[in-house]
Amino acid sequence: MIDPKQLLTALQKRVTILEDDLRARCDSLAEVDAPLRKDYDDARAKGRTGLTYNAWRDEELTQVAVAWILAGVFVRFLEDNELIEVPFLAGGNPARHLRALDETSLFFRQHPTSSERDYFEHVFTEVGRLPGMKDFFDRRHNPLWRVGPTADA
Repeated sequence: MIDPKQLLTALQKRVTILEDDLRARCDSLAEVDAPLRKDYDDARAKGRTGLTYNAWRDEELTQVAVAWILAGVFVRFLEDNELIEVPFLAGGNPARHLRALDETSLFFRQHPTSSERDYFEHVFTEVGRLPGMKDFFDRRHNPLWRVGPTADA
């Protein structure tokens, strides 16, 4: 049984870790920060924000971090309740857990230079192809696609 308070506390810590990681990634890689800078400049020009760039970006990165966490939790919910045929992350029972491990191994055999982030993006893309999931994982609207965390995060 899941302890909701314990889960919330753990997920809040993960959001903070992802926010810090995303901020550092934007600070160190101009090509990662550039799309956010453009969106900020557009919002500023249209009078939709009065925030400084860093304050605005921090809010955006919080949305991205939360989207990554919620997407992972959502996939786990689907797996644990056997609402998807192929488990990708953990499965929910011993047999499905082994299948999830097989799926992970298969991905990395097929993509030997990929990272854990790449695997999660693969999972979100695959689950997004299922009926009813397209809108949830839509690349134009779900903030998780705006900036990816580092492979270490």
